[in-house]
Amino acid sequence: MNNNTIILAGVKTLRNSFRIVHREFTGMHQAAMLLAFAGILAKILALARDRLLASTFGAGLSLDIYYAAFRVPDFIYTLSLVLSASTALIPILLEREAVGHDEAKKFISSITGWFLIFMVFVGVISYFLMPAATSLITPGFDQENQSEVALLSRILLLQAILLGLSNIASAIIQSARKFAVYAISPILYNFGIIAGIWWLYPVWGLTGITFGVVIGALLHLLMQLPSIISLGYLPKFSLVLTPAIKRAILLSVPRSFGGSLSQSVFMGITALASTLGAGGIAIFNLS
Repeated sequence: MNNNTIILAGVKTLRNSFRIVHREFTGMHQAAMLLAFAGILAKILALARDRLLASTFGAGLSLDIYYAAFRVPDFIYTLSLVLSASTALIPILLEREAVGHDEAKKFISSITGWFLIFMVFVGVISYFLMPAATSLITPGFDQENQSEVALLSRILLLQAILLGLSNIASAIIQSARKFAVYAISPILYNFGIIAGIWWLYPVWGLTGITFGVVIGALLHLLMQLPSIISLGYLPKFSLVLTPAIKRAILLSVPRSFGGSLSQSVFMGITALASTLGAGGIAIFNLS
């Protein structure tokens, strides 16, 4: 077998794999089984991720800093759900698609535009206020550790943007019944974090693991991008405030509000745990 034959066989295999992953699922039971299996696999990887974190750091200060760094970015992410909650976007997207593909694409372009404006505005403010926010969330840390939490939190703002965009993409993917793509994305997210622990931490320390989280979020989004393009939904920047956009926001408010309350509770617990000595935040999160 010559090299050309091997290359052609490899290209054919990749093409067939791409078609399988990005194909449409019309059977409800088949799709449910796929999502269940992928969900279990994602949870197993999440357990492996936490096991790696625990074995690498133990319940100590380093892991406290890592977990504390998620508090502000996660709060911002839950706020962004008011513009990116797929459960609210899917019914409106299907409704717009019934009117016409152009109407559906305009809806996606507008919701993406408003999401980016919101995240840039909130992200810039959060970037500059992060040291003050960190001092409130981790009152038990000294100034040096608070500065490290602020640095990692600033990096994790990128994760909040990427996952929000990925939520919008997943609404399109699920509407088109391409459930394999949707199911694989969370698995890749955990792979990114695990890769950060294995390969980036020895080079850059906690900053490396944090960049692994961002890489995982980027993979979560990029996995869905080919299907978005093939479906003709690659958005153009638009800020038209249509009735459909207003409905999407109204439908998303309860979930965003509920998530924000939960994140506020986590912030309070993190603040309390930071005063209990090294490992307090880590133990709570691992438990």
